[in-house]
Amino acid sequence: MKIFNKLFSLIVCLLLISCQFQKNIVISSIKDNNQYYLKFDYLTDKDNHVLSLKENDHIKVEYQIEDGEVDILIGMENEEYLYKGNKIDKGDFILVTSKEGMYNIKIEYKEAKGEIKIFNKGEIYA
Repeated sequence: MKIFNKLFSLIVCLLLISCQFQKNIVISSIKDNNQYYLKFDYLTDKDNHVLSLKENDHIKVEYQIEDGEVDILIGMENEEYLYKGNKIDKGDFILVTSKEGMYNIKIEYKEAKGEIKIFNKGEIYA
C-alpha cells in the first residue's frame, strides 16, 4: 500500500510538472521587410520585428485572438506609438506612417491562441 501511494504521488507530480512546460505551437509564420504574420495555437513569448516604411505608407493591421493575452506596440523608437493595444481580442484597421523609417512591432504573447497580420499596403492615393 505504501508503494502504491508513493507511486501515485510521483505520477501526479510528474503530470503537474509537464503541464507547466507546455511548448509554444506556431502554425504559420512570415516575417520580412513588408509584413509580420503569425498564426499560433499556444504561445507564451515576446517577439520584435521591424518594417522599413516610407512617409504615408498604410499599415494594415488584422488580428483575432481566441484565447490568452496579447499586447502589441507599433511605432518608431523614441517616438509616440502609432498603435498600442493591451489584451487585444479582435481588430481590423489601417495605420498611416508620419515619416520614413524603421517601425518596430513589439508583441507579447501569454498562453495565447490566434492570428496576427500586419503588412505594408504602401502609399494609397485618393
